[in-house]
Amino acid sequence: MTIPAEPAASLAGRIAAIAHEQEAASIIVGLPRRLDGTHGPEAKAASRLAGEIRSLSRLPVELVDERMTTAAAERSMISTGTRRRERRQDIDRVAATMLLQSHLDQVRKRRDDH
Repeated sequence: MTIPAEPAASLAGRIAAIAHEQEAASIIVGLPRRLDGTHGPEAKAASRLAGEIRSLSRLPVELVDERMTTAAAERSMISTGTRRRERRQDIDRVAATMLLQSHLDQVRKRRDDH
């Protein structure tokens, strides 16, 4: 599911409510860093959002680097023959899925290495 960002004032509350409905153990928020790794205004906004979600949900919230996920999602969708119009509609959902899968793979690898 994709959650609309607007209205921004209620976004954290909507995410917290969905997390509780789905009995989530934790929440992942994409951190939009610049290509050089620095944080711009978007990353600061994501950090504020993560803090609000953490406060409202009382769940662990982790910020995960989302650089290149949209580009990777688009390449994946192109390779499967997804039409441009459909890509525009689904790109955020596919990018979020890729971000979450990448994060879960990293957590699993760290667990296996210990």
